[in-house]
Amino acid sequence: MVEKNRANLWNYFVFIRISPLLPNWFVNLASPIFSIPFHVFFIGTFIGVIPQSFIAVKAGLTIQDIESVSDVLDIKALASLFLLAFLALIPTLKPVQNFLNRVLNREEPSIKVE
Repeated sequence: MVEKNRANLWNYFVFIRISPLLPNWFVNLASPIFSIPFHVFFIGTFIGVIPQSFIAVKAGLTIQDIESVSDVLDIKALASLFLLAFLALIPTLKPVQNFLNRVLNREEPSIKVE
């Protein structure tokens, strides 16, 4: 499946990093097994851990007010993580890919000089 989706690998990797479904240690161990290129791993990790780090910093800033886990990781925070993760998948949708291909592969009209 990795080879089949090699063109969209970066989007999938960012999705995996942002979503709270898989632990980061598992992604770190599985990446070389599935031949994830280093640049995809590095940039995807850099971008993908920012939302989770933001939640951890938020928790650290409000640590004195925390009485339970739900004060830090509430439904709003989880929904935000999932929304960001799914936004990373938008470029993998076929209509979006077709639109991007049309826009990016459009050649400039040549000017004829007679």
